Amino acid sequence: MRHSELLADPSRLRALRATGLLDDDPSPSLHRLVRLASRIIGAPVSLVSLVEADRQFFASQVGLAMPYSQGRETPLSHSFCKLVVESGEALVITDAHTDARVAGNPAIQDLHIRAYAGVPLLGDDDGMVLGSFCVIDDQPREWSEEDLETLEDLAEAAMTEIRLRRANNDIAEALDDLKRQVGRA
Repeated sequence: MRHSELLADPSRLRALRATGLLDDDPSPSLHRLVRLASRIIGAPVSLVSLVEADRQFFASQVGLAMPYSQGRETPLSHSFCKLVVESGEALVITDAHTDARVAGNPAIQDLHIRAYAGVPLLGDDDGMVLGSFCVIDDQPREWSEEDLETLEDLAEAAMTEIRLRRANNDIAEALDDLKRQVGRA
């Protein structure tokens, strides 16, 4: 599957919508995780980014400047996280100014991204990549193995929170259906 097809894959997009996070209020539990990422790794910006076919939505973030912190999204033209989704692997960039994979990306100037480390947010058993848990620095930076291990642990914790949220939503919907059925009897 080509990269553009992967981003627009209907089953991946359904899985993204099923999280209940797109365009919803920030999740306090995810916010704690991105704060921890910034604090532990020492990066000024941390994101849980969900990558749709035409944009990336920040389910939670710390450190982004306005208007991105308030709007909580960017077009894919500004996305490094889409590269994580496309490859299904961690993406480590020590200096965006010299890395051919992101050269010319408008986020380098608009969001002041100089260094980036992101790991996949893996969906349920299918292993589909929904987005990226990442940290960003405005200075060139070497990311350590420990930084990447921390990101992987926090990404798994984020996916656990997302799965719990989805399960709670499913239970609430089933309970509502049951109440309607009992009300008709």
